[in-house]
Amino acid sequence: MRMERVLAIVSGFVLSSLLLAIPTAALAGTLDEVKKRGELIVGVRYDMPPFGTIDQQGGVQGIDVEIAKQIANRLGVKVKFQQVTAQTRIPMLIDGNVDLVAAGLAKSEERAKVVDFSSIYIESGTLFLVPKDSAIQSWRDLKGKTVATVQGTVYLARLREKTTDFKSVSFQEYPQAILAVEQGRADTLMAEDATLYNLIRGRPDKFKLVGSPRDFEAYYVGLAVRKNDPEWLNYVNQSLAEMWKTGELKRIVAPYGLVYDPEFKIQ
Repeated sequence: MRMERVLAIVSGFVLSSLLLAIPTAALAGTLDEVKKRGELIVGVRYDMPPFGTIDQQGGVQGIDVEIAKQIANRLGVKVKFQQVTAQTRIPMLIDGNVDLVAAGLAKSEERAKVVDFSSIYIESGTLFLVPKDSAIQSWRDLKGKTVATVQGTVYLARLREKTTDFKSVSFQEYPQAILAVEQGRADTLMAEDATLYNLIRGRPDKFKLVGSPRDFEAYYVGLAVRKNDPEWLNYVNQSLAEMWKTGELKRIVAPYGLVYDPEFKIQ
């Protein structure tokens, strides 16, 4: 993803244990259940701009929040947001605590074994957030440096495919990780580009982004539903397709300084 040029966006992973925990017969009939309840319960991030954050009034805002609102409106039901983290979002879905995960969730083979993904609505790359005066320019400059990430993500694993000559530290949420960089406890924060871009908005005097999104494999972000619930998955996909056709998705991402690549489209 290229900030202010391309929207193509992400986040978190730790699923090997979930492969053992997934029920043999996943819950089904979510669409009917949501209609009956009159409320759509959505797992969203509170710490991950532009996907989901808390605004000054204490409400939840972000790309995924707006997408969830549109799906609820289309269903004619209320929407309730449930906070999730990179580590809890998939377990909470599998356990039936939420009907839908809209939390910057990147699709992977491992995750697709335990949940079903919607159509991809964002693609993203990986960058590094560093202090304004840092000499770090890319992953090639991380020898002996401390790299911060958020727990439940795969950035360190991707980095270790290129180099192991660095130290690492992980935090539960992004505000903690960026504070570590600000205080000098970490030299850089590694994450997907759209999140980093929004984390430093309004703080150009303190931080900058370095690296190339194409240095690492792209991330493909979708919504997640429980396995074996095709009717609900189809409804979610139809909603995304409609939002793309009407231009609503483009309007949703615009306030975050992001635009879709002309070649991108909802499949």
